[in-house]
Amino acid sequence: MNKVYYTLMIALVSTLNFIGANAQGLSLSFNLTETDTLANIIAASRKYEISSLTLSGYINRENVDYIKNLNANGTLVNLDLSDASHVCTSYILREYKTYNTERWGDRTGYIFETVLEYLREKGWDNFNWDGWLHYGNKPYFTHVIDTYEDDCIIRKMSIEFYASHSGGGGNKSVRFEKEIKIMYTIETPRLCFQDCSFSTLKVPDNIKFIGGSDCRFRVKSCNEFVLGNKINTIGENAFKDSYIRTIKYNSTIDSIKASAFENATGNIFANPDFVKGAKYIGEAAFKNSRLLTDEGENNSITLQATAIGSHAFENAAIPKLVLPNVEAIGDSAFMASSVREIELGNKTNTIGKSMFEGCKELRFFKGGQSIKRIGAKAFSGCAQLKDFVPSNTLESIGDYAFANDAALTSFSVPNATVSIGQGAFANSGLRNLQLGRFGDFRRDIVTNCDSLETISVASSNEKLSSMDGVLFSKNKTKLIFYPYAKRETIYELPNGVTEIADSAFYAANCLGALVVPETIKTIGKDALSNSAILEIKISATIPPKVTNNTLGVDQSLVRLFVPKSAYSTYYIANYWGDFKYIYTIEDAESNTNVPSYTNSKISSRYYGIKGVLIETPIKGINIVKMSDGTVKKVLVK
Repeated sequence: MNKVYYTLMIALVSTLNFIGANAQGLSLSFNLTETDTLANIIAASRKYEISSLTLSGYINRENVDYIKNLNANGTLVNLDLSDASHVCTSYILREYKTYNTERWGDRTGYIFETVLEYLREKGWDNFNWDGWLHYGNKPYFTHVIDTYEDDCIIRKMSIEFYASHSGGGGNKSVRFEKEIKIMYTIETPRLCFQDCSFSTLKVPDNIKFIGGSDCRFRVKSCNEFVLGNKINTIGENAFKDSYIRTIKYNSTIDSIKASAFENATGNIFANPDFVKGAKYIGEAAFKNSRLLTDEGENNSITLQATAIGSHAFENAAIPKLVLPNVEAIGDSAFMASSVREIELGNKTNTIGKSMFEGCKELRFFKGGQSIKRIGAKAFSGCAQLKDFVPSNTLESIGDYAFANDAALTSFSVPNATVSIGQGAFANSGLRNLQLGRFGDFRRDIVTNCDSLETISVASSNEKLSSMDGVLFSKNKTKLIFYPYAKRETIYELPNGVTEIADSAFYAANCLGALVVPETIKTIGKDALSNSAILEIKISATIPPKVTNNTLGVDQSLVRLFVPKSAYSTYYIANYWGDFKYIYTIEDAESNTNVPSYTNSKISSRYYGIKGVLIETPIKGINIVKMSDGTVKKVLVK
């Protein structure tokens, strides 16, 4: 009866559609049973003329393959399966062989229990697990997806397990090999039209899930994709590498799994409500995708997700995102994306590693009030990020977190911060750094911050203090760090300073002269290395100890001024005696046949612009430091 009905219907419908829409191809509709096949219903000579199919009822495996063939070799571009009650997938066979990763030491896991049961059957009730694991033994299993049967998938798993046991009867060995069948039911059918191209595709209304590792729904391209009324999950790889122009739907998407839209292109977010309600966005879900529309500077998308996986939006096209409810965000989630603005709610407590690394368009970040950790390279390379206001709860800043952020000119470290990683602000445009109560400052935190002018700390800081933008120990007896771009051409250390730290004046590019008080006792290794300093005045009558006998200056160029009463002491002292030009402070101030040393005269000679030191000719030696870093000297009689 069914056969006759379909034959008559196909003849009538085909004729009407072919006559009425010859240029567009045939448009056909069928209600199929479990055993019906389109190959037996549609004439072979006409099948490649079909442009539109509307199918309801049971669509078996043969019909899925038939549809794919029509799409690949004919004119079929419109497929409506919205009323289908069942859609079978194509046959897929996969095999996995791997070492077990379960925690055997905790005696947990299905595989452990299965093996243990087998050993008990063999009489090994006292098997020594710890001793067996000590020798590096591991079981491995072969995992096979064997077939698909209606709404069920039968998985077969075989386990091979080798062990030895010593007892009263001597050493014993056993090879454990057992096949385990695991059957579970899929509540709704899944689709598989990988590599197909459609103008319009409507999926069955009863489907709740699209995609997944077992059977991918990876449509190659589709101008209009219509979801069913019950779909709430976009599975793994569902639209990976696809072109999807628009998606229409009447349901709420709760979850977007790993790589669901990876490398996908189109315009599905013309209506961003598609993902607004998704509570979970999986790993690499939108990686390298070009799906988001950008219709102006004020365009933004608010997502309700509570969790976003690692690499979820890496290198993706994104305008502005608002994430009020997100609690967990994986590493590199927005790395190298085009996002311009990000606003997080108060439920996020961690900015993971490389989360915004390389986001060259990122201009604005608002992180809520609960962020405790900023991971390594979290904002590295965000060249347009000008302002960053950390939460008061911030405890740690990772390595290179803000490295290479050229537009970031100031940063205030909250009082709660106890850890700042290496190179946290390296090569950034930082001009002012406020350390708050953070007490473990290291120069590598601000490596190559050539624009850094001032560092300040809170009065409540227990280890550090600052004066005129220079960093000292709490009691100001040790100068710890002199900012690279501090504008003074002459710097006089406060009286009472007894120690200058290693590399304290490293790369001080505006400083021409350093005045050291009589209280100084120790000067650290390479304290003046790579700086612009050309004159040192020391009031101490006892030459300060120089760590490892190096200040990092050219002793054949830099002029040294010392007390007249201690001239001979410096002249023969280890390290200090190696300076080519040593003058007394008193003779210099009286201008007795030596270069004059007064603040006013030195100020007139040094013009504080970065990398250039201009000096008027004076009696003795004329030195010019060029913009390329080279130093030229001219002797004047």
